Amino acid sequence: MSKMNWKLFVLVLALVVSLPMMMAHRAEAQKVLKFGSLVPLAFSKEGVEIKKWNDLFAKIMNEQGGWLIGGQRYKVEFYTYDVGYWDQSKTIAAVEKGIYQDGVKIFTNCFGDVQDLTALHCDKNKVLVMGVGFGDDVVSTKYQYFFRPFGGFFTAATNYLIARDFYKKGARSTLACTMEGEFGRIAAEQYTGAEALAGMKVLPPVFYGADTVDFGPIATKIKSLNPDMVDFVVAAGDSVVNLTSALKDAGWKGFIFPGAGINSTTLANIVKKVGSWFDGTEMLYFDPRGTPVVAQNPEMKALMDRYTKEYGEFQTEGCAWVAGWFSVKGAINATQSVDTTVLKDYLGKGPKPVMSLTGYSQLFARPDIKQYRTTDGGPPNGWGIIKNGKLEYLGQITTKDQYLVTIKYRKLVDVYQKYWDQYGKPNFAAEKSNFDFADLTK
Repeated sequence: MSKMNWKLFVLVLALVVSLPMMMAHRAEAQKVLKFGSLVPLAFSKEGVEIKKWNDLFAKIMNEQGGWLIGGQRYKVEFYTYDVGYWDQSKTIAAVEKGIYQDGVKIFTNCFGDVQDLTALHCDKNKVLVMGVGFGDDVVSTKYQYFFRPFGGFFTAATNYLIARDFYKKGARSTLACTMEGEFGRIAAEQYTGAEALAGMKVLPPVFYGADTVDFGPIATKIKSLNPDMVDFVVAAGDSVVNLTSALKDAGWKGFIFPGAGINSTTLANIVKKVGSWFDGTEMLYFDPRGTPVVAQNPEMKALMDRYTKEYGEFQTEGCAWVAGWFSVKGAINATQSVDTTVLKDYLGKGPKPVMSLTGYSQLFARPDIKQYRTTDGGPPNGWGIIKNGKLEYLGQITTKDQYLVTIKYRKLVDVYQKYWDQYGKPNFAAEKSNFDFADLTK
C-alpha cells in the first residue's frame, strides 16, 4: 500500500470509529428539559426582566452543550407565559398550555400568577413549582409539588429592621396603606405585625381600590390618623407614585416604607414629583452589584457580567424574582435527576442554602400549619435608604433574620422549638445576621 493510500485508509478508519460516538453525543444532547415561568409581562418591568433572566439561564446551559444530569445532556428550554396580575383565567390558560401543550415539567421564577390555581393544576400532573405568594395553602400538606423560595410568610425581618431604624429616629406609630383585596389585607397584617415588634403602635389600615386615580382623599384620611410611619405594603407602580405625591400635598410628614412594589422607574418618577421630600425613606435593595455577599460570589459575578454583555445596562427588577431557578438548579445538581418526584423529595428534606442574585436562599418547614417538609422560603434581600433621590445600600437581611423574626413576632417560639427538638434547627449559610436564636427569648 502506497504511503498516500495508507494515510487515506487511516483517516477513513478514524471517521468510521468516531462516527458512532459523534452520533451518540449528538443524540444525547437532544433530550430536552422544559421550564415554565408565569409572569405579568404587560403589567410590570419585573415580568420583562424575569423573562430576560430565564432566556439567559437557558442560553448559558445550552452553550455548554446542554445540562449534564446523571450522565445525560439536556437542552434547556424556558417558556415564559404572560399571566397578568392575579388574573385567574390567564393563570389557568398559561399553566394548562405549559403542561399539556409545551410539556413543561418545572415552573419557576413566577410572579403575578394566582398561586392556588397553579398549585392545583401542577400537583395533579406532578409538575414541580418554585413559586411566590402569601397564602398558606400552597405550602401546606394540601399540595406536594409546590415550593416557595420567595414567600410572604418569612419576611418579617425586612419590616422589623426598617421600623426599628425609624423608631430610633423618633417614630412611634405605623399604618398600612395598600390596594384592597385578600392579598393586600394578609400582607398588611404581616408587615405591621413585624413593625409592632420594633415598638410601633399599629393604627387601622387604609385600603384603596385597584382603579383609584385620585389619592387625595386617601392621603387626607392618613393625615387625620397621624401615623409616624406609613407602609405601602404591596402597592406598585403608579399607585406608589401618586400616593407619595398625595401625602406630600396633604402636608403629612413622617417615614415611608414603600413596600415591595417600587423599582428604579417608580423611584425616578417619585423623585421627579416630590424631590428631596422622599429622602430618608428606607426600602428593599435588590441590586446584586451593591450587595457584598452576592457581588463577591464568582458565579453571581459571572452572571451579572453576562447579563450586561447580553442586554446592555444592568437592571435590578428581576433579580429577586428568579430565586427559584437557583433552588431548583441546586436540587437537580444534588440529585442528578430530572424526575420531579425525586426533586420534590429532595427539596422537602431541608436542602442546604443556595446563593441567588439577592443572597443565600433557603427553604423551611412550617410546623405552625403542621407542615414538616421544607416548602416555604425566607427571601434574602438588601436593605437601603434614599439619599438625594438615590438608593444606597445599608445592609443585608438574611434568611436567618427572616426566619427568626417571623417566629418571634407571630409568637410561635414554642411551636418551632418542639420542631427543632425533633428535627434539628436549620443549617444556615455562614454569614452575619441581624437576629439570632438568643433574641427569641429577649
